[in-house]
Amino acid sequence: MPRVRPSAVAARHATLANAALIWAPAKEPTALSGYAVKHGVRHLLALRRTDDAAERMIDLRFMAAMLGAYPTFVEPLRHWRAIGLERAESGYQRVAEGQPAADREAAPDDALMKAASEVVVFLSDAGLYRAAELLAPWILAAHERALGPEHPDTVASVKILARLLQAQGRLAEAAPLSRRALEASAQTLGVDHPATLSCANDLGVLLTLQGSDHRRLLRSANDPVTVLTLQGELVAAEAFLRSNLEACERALDDDHPITLASVNNLAIALERQGAPVDGATAKFNSLAEVDSLLETISTIRRRRPGLDAEAGPLYRRALETRERTLGPEHPDTLAAMNGLATLLLRQQKFAEAEPLLHRALEVQERTLGHEHPGTLAAMHNLAVLLTRGSFYGWSGRRWGAWMAAKNWMAAEKLYERAYKGRERTLGSEHPDTLISGRKYFTTKFGRWAAIVGLVLSPFILLSMVALAFLLAGLMLWAGRFVLG
Repeated sequence: MPRVRPSAVAARHATLANAALIWAPAKEPTALSGYAVKHGVRHLLALRRTDDAAERMIDLRFMAAMLGAYPTFVEPLRHWRAIGLERAESGYQRVAEGQPAADREAAPDDALMKAASEVVVFLSDAGLYRAAELLAPWILAAHERALGPEHPDTVASVKILARLLQAQGRLAEAAPLSRRALEASAQTLGVDHPATLSCANDLGVLLTLQGSDHRRLLRSANDPVTVLTLQGELVAAEAFLRSNLEACERALDDDHPITLASVNNLAIALERQGAPVDGATAKFNSLAEVDSLLETISTIRRRRPGLDAEAGPLYRRALETRERTLGPEHPDTLAAMNGLATLLLRQQKFAEAEPLLHRALEVQERTLGHEHPGTLAAMHNLAVLLTRGSFYGWSGRRWGAWMAAKNWMAAEKLYERAYKGRERTLGSEHPDTLISGRKYFTTKFGRWAAIVGLVLSPFILLSMVALAFLLAGLMLWAGRFVLG
């Protein structure tokens, strides 16, 4: 088989890279332009023309066309990871600052607005929230001025901004936008339109997050009413999501992405109602107050048994259908896998949760990067498995105390990575950052307790053996005495 000369390979890379650089939107794209959009950046990177690749991907129209060429955001994110995610943020900041003000008389370019909206969704999905937040308000203001507050494109911009704020943990800012998007979509498109059902899904997720916001628990001081209010909000979120799922199953296919999202979101609402109150006891003055509060919450939950039993099949339905329709490495599939693993952890089914968490973390680290919010969530959940499993006597393998101590040390490293990664990407006040931080610092003490147990375990074993011999000797002596 003839060998291809390096010069020929370089020339091919250069030709296709230049095709990407001169690409421009066209009504009837050619095969070359389609290839340049999908693979041109890869050829630029092969030639180590990183600056050209970055400038090409910063172009909103080119980036939107690239996103349309792939089924998910994973491949464009891989290009940005090769270039440098910090360059993406600084580049899109320059783009946002260079756009005309939304209050100018000139009408916005519809194609540019559509491309910018797609790029903001990509940035939000990729965890690049700071860059997305620079573009999203500009798009919304331009749509409001040119199209009016209830136009479908304006409603879509409101929904995008609400999702972005929600992902950053800014729930109080996201709530009015999410409600506005749902009301406007229902009025203009109808209650059974897919866009309206998607808006309802977003609002249901927001209600669930508000009902399980650990910051409100920590700030509640001595007020048990706050915790009971949060529990009531979770019940309301469940009722809202259950109604929306019925509407999705009535108006859409069972395998439709919006239906599956509704299934997954309802499972989350059910699971969080039964989750332990983590952090609610941080500022109570006495154990009596803590016991009273937990007893009240337990009473509420006993009136509604079977929450976990219903959440499990919903999670499995979402996971199995997404694996079949989207593929095993799709971000939505991995999100459902993480959700099911979280439920299994709470049910102490550690052997079932372990392969799901390892698989989710391995795929997300490979496809999304080490500091993507989804990767950090899988990392946190795996640390929960290691610590909680050791506490309940499950070590993942065998070797008893040795494996338990090893698990605690591994969990401490995972919690540290999750905490510091979330602090960088989500901010120090995000609920997920607070949870990982608290777990990280408490795990330090658990690690030392596990090490002490490991050191003492041989002495405990010897003591038990000695006690067994002593008992056997006493039994023999007693037998001889009885037999005379």
